[in-house]
Amino acid sequence: MAKYKEVAEDMQRKIRAHAFGKKLPTEKELLEMYSVSRNTIRSAINILVKQGYIHKIQGSGLYINKKTIGDRNVLNLAVKIGLSRVLPEHSITSKLLNFGLISADKKLASNFSCDIGTPIYRVKRLRFIDNHPLSIEDSYYNKNIIKYLNEDIAKNSIYSYIENDLKLEIRFSDEYISVKPLTDEECEHLNVQKGSSSLMIREINYLKSSIIFNISETLYNNDQIVLYTPVQRD
Repeated sequence: MAKYKEVAEDMQRKIRAHAFGKKLPTEKELLEMYSVSRNTIRSAINILVKQGYIHKIQGSGLYINKKTIGDRNVLNLAVKIGLSRVLPEHSITSKLLNFGLISADKKLASNFSCDIGTPIYRVKRLRFIDNHPLSIEDSYYNKNIIKYLNEDIAKNSIYSYIENDLKLEIRFSDEYISVKPLTDEECEHLNVQKGSSSLMIREINYLKSSIIFNISETLYNNDQIVLYTPVQRD
């Protein structure tokens, strides 16, 4: 993982632990704290600004946005590092509903921009936050890009494995938000009333090289989640 990303994640953890108070330390103090270059600190700060964790007030400093932290119900769509790392103060666990290797059909091949027959990992998980059912995540990973997955990895943080073990840099995603009626089985998994509907987010995730490595559809327990996304205006 790039050094500026490591610094950004550590700063994010400190923000969520309320270690900085209302304001981020000055650039000089951060340089001393992390013993890195000025460019590394500035790149880390830019990540936190884009993620909505901090905002700049000209001539005054970098202020922490309290509305983005401390509430397990808030899912920050701008943070693409996996639930386990974005919510370290909460217990994030997974139950595998389906795991296997399939061949890309015409639809999957089109979505991944790959050949029909390309090996694809399918990972379907029921995810919990502090033992409460949070979401049903149905994900597909191109095996030509993500060379190896197993059930143990799938039960934990797949994104951490991709970045830390495979040394691949996850860069950006396209997200499509809709509402989907739940099946009786999905209602049972999420512990909601039969006939309920769910917020669904479809993601197409890219590496730094702009290659699609993952496509997923996630159904959320509406009682457990509020979506947040920062918007910057020029």
